[in-house]
Amino acid sequence: IFLYIFLKSEIIWSGNKRDYYLFYYIISFILIGFSSVTFLINKEINQILLISFFTILASFYSVEIYLNLKTISKKNPYLDNKIKIFEANNTVDYDKRTKFQIYKDLKTKDKNISVALYPRNFLHKKNDNIFFLSGIKNSETIVCNENGYYSVDKSDRYGFNNLDHLWDKEEIDILIIGDSYAYGECVNRKDNFASKLSKYGENISVINLGYGRNGPLIEYATFKEFAPKNYKKLIWFYFEGNDLNDLSKELSNKILHKYLTDDNFTQNLKFKSDLTEKELKNRLKEFEKEEIIAIENIKKIDFLKLVKLFKVRRLFIKDKTKAPLDYLEKILKKTQLLKEQDSDLFLVYIPSTKRYFSNLSYSNENYKNVIEISKKLNIKLIDLNEYLLDNKNNIGQYYPFGGPEGHFSEYGYDSLSKFIIDR
Repeated sequence: IFLYIFLKSEIIWSGNKRDYYLFYYIISFILIGFSSVTFLINKEINQILLISFFTILASFYSVEIYLNLKTISKKNPYLDNKIKIFEANNTVDYDKRTKFQIYKDLKTKDKNISVALYPRNFLHKKNDNIFFLSGIKNSETIVCNENGYYSVDKSDRYGFNNLDHLWDKEEIDILIIGDSYAYGECVNRKDNFASKLSKYGENISVINLGYGRNGPLIEYATFKEFAPKNYKKLIWFYFEGNDLNDLSKELSNKILHKYLTDDNFTQNLKFKSDLTEKELKNRLKEFEKEEIIAIENIKKIDFLKLVKLFKVRRLFIKDKTKAPLDYLEKILKKTQLLKEQDSDLFLVYIPSTKRYFSNLSYSNENYKNVIEISKKLNIKLIDLNEYLLDNKNNIGQYYPFGGPEGHFSEYGYDSLSKFIIDR
């Protein structure tokens, strides 16, 4: 167990999650100590200790088996409720297909169809000489379904969620970077932040470099690789729900880390679109194979996770890895230095839904820290929490089917875009 923990902590995660694995180090040393003690005590006490130990272990595995069986037989009452609401208010049925099913269906009509291939999924790919920061270019891309329909839009020449002709403009009014909220999951392009900012800014031009599941380091790398030459305003969307956790994972990737340590480093991805398209299409084939296996195993228990007490550990042990605030500050500072000299940098703070839908009092210990970083660096802050708190009595309208799951609803993206433009 000690050797396995050392492998995970020091080699796979390069020491970046040592705080998280500290608990497991302690457990492994306790077990080593327990093993040693059994050689020094008499047989009767030894038997009592071993029986006690294996009884406790058997109890943990009983709970683990129960939780696994519960998961594979579980129905989703929240989904059932969404279907009822949607079909009561629309003339079409709620799309109950999985992402893989709609992919197969659309592929029979259009070979140039893809699903969103998230850069984060490639963080731990071995022997990769390139790290992809976008999806397949010029492709109808299936993203997700939170509003009763799957969002599908054609990607631009670099694989982002834009109308392609925007890249031909000599100057862009607003450049967006961020994760799934910046991208506009799970609504169609006409309803996302980029389109609404363009509309309420009276047809200003907006290029969107956001992509789902990105953290701050991937976002900085994307900005460095793909930012157009001239833009007036740079908007960085920061999500409190997982951005710092994502950053801690991204730091373990050797290619991404070079963006932090070498100011001259670049992969020149803008000029490798043919190579990235070929490789990403290979990744799409991997997605198809993985989905087929997942469908076959959907009602099966993952034996390896069961052995590692995956679900039991999640009940009791939370990831308390120290938030990499110093790296976030470093990334934002580098962004300031790299941005167009005459452009303004805005940080749009997106709060977690837990703030409004949790029965328990919610607090994010890094909320003030991130705001302090923006003040320290003189970055203009637009805090969406202010707006949503002012409208807390009607908070459900800003999220799909009244919350608490999902990104913003069409109404949410629309209203918050007005707030951002005003600010």
